[in-house]
Amino acid sequence: MSSESSAAAATAHSFNKLLNQHKSSKTRSSKDVEESLKKLRRLILVDGIPSSVVRAAEPS
Repeated sequence: MSSESSAAAATAHSFNKLLNQHKSSKTRSSKDVEESLKKLRRLILVDGIPSSVVRAAEPS
């Protein structure tokens, strides 16, 4: 696996982790939600949205 594809995989993993947090936690404070949004926005600005995340979010 090249360093570019491993970086893309790590970014996709980070996106999925942030996007799926609501499933693992029933109660989240507004501060937790705000922190997750900040992390997600930073990922989008710095790395863009990985194609694997886009494919997973598309309706079938």
